[in-house]
Amino acid sequence: MGERGNIYFVDQHRGKERLGMYMYSHWGGAVIPSVVEAALRRGREHWGDSQYLARIVFCELVKDDVMETTGYGLSTRIGDNEHAIVRGTERLLSAAELAGVRRFLYVSSVAAGFTDRAHYHYAGAKRAAEALVLASSMDVLVVRPTMIFGEGSPVL
Repeated sequence: MGERGNIYFVDQHRGKERLGMYMYSHWGGAVIPSVVEAALRRGREHWGDSQYLARIVFCELVKDDVMETTGYGLSTRIGDNEHAIVRGTERLLSAAELAGVRRFLYVSSVAAGFTDRAHYHYAGAKRAAEALVLASSMDVLVVRPTMIFGEGSPVL
């Protein structure tokens, strides 16, 4: 996965509870502010209609990748787009243990070590997956790379 990002549309408030929808991208999260800006300009006449405006923003988000099979989504809960990290790790651990694997390397993220993960759900999901790995019966190593260099790296 690449840079991740979320856009949250608040449809209404009920007391302290916000009701709305998340759009997320696993690719190009750093460009989300410019995507939202372009969509808001394009949808200026529909700012009072949150559902219509959400469709415009989503179209802007995926406009160049309409044939992509992964990377974008809609959800009513932020956790939905992190589900694969925790559940996928659970499945990998189960399969490895059933196969008799003795050692397990888990590539996490530096974000898992952030102290304030309240609004960074990816970091929370990585931390939860790490806990599963560390609790397994195998000899494990968890690494938290800050940057990965190689072909396609944006810093090379």
